[in-house]
Amino acid sequence: MTQEKRLVISLSSQLPPLKLARKALNCIALAIDLEMVFPLMCVLFPQIGKDRALNFDPCCISYFAKGEYVLLGGSDKQVSLFTKDGVRLGTVGEQNSWVWMYQMKPDSNYVVVGCQDGTISFYQLIFSTVHGLYKDRYAYRDSMTDVIVQHLITEQKGKKQV
Repeated sequence: MTQEKRLVISLSSQLPPLKLARKALNCIALAIDLEMVFPLMCVLFPQIGKDRALNFDPCCISYFAKGEYVLLGGSDKQVSLFTKDGVRLGTVGEQNSWVWMYQMKPDSNYVVVGCQDGTISFYQLIFSTVHGLYKDRYAYRDSMTDVIVQHLITEQKGKKQV
């Protein structure tokens, strides 16, 4: 007999968006509360990860690049790129007014940004491959912060989490 688990999420009209991403059996929710905190929560279990304080009012949030990254825009007049763990990586683009909305082209790295003053901007994000070769070892990046080192002769691999 299978057990059914249910989740009820009630949001007031004052709360910013709630986004869900499904990867295998994991279901992670990104939520922004009124104190401008960026928590990562597992929907079926207690919170995972740390709360990340924001110094602006967020207006839009969503996963990007198949759930590897998170885009966040708002009153700071920019779209920022975060890791899926909530660590800020940098700015995608700066605007002259609040960022109200953005949309990603499916299965690509293109982002269109819409602002409060009516301007629309178009960005292409490029994620270059980071790799290195030393003697009989080859190193490359996995996700954002993990490094895989492979011995070229024995083909053994080891993972280093940074």
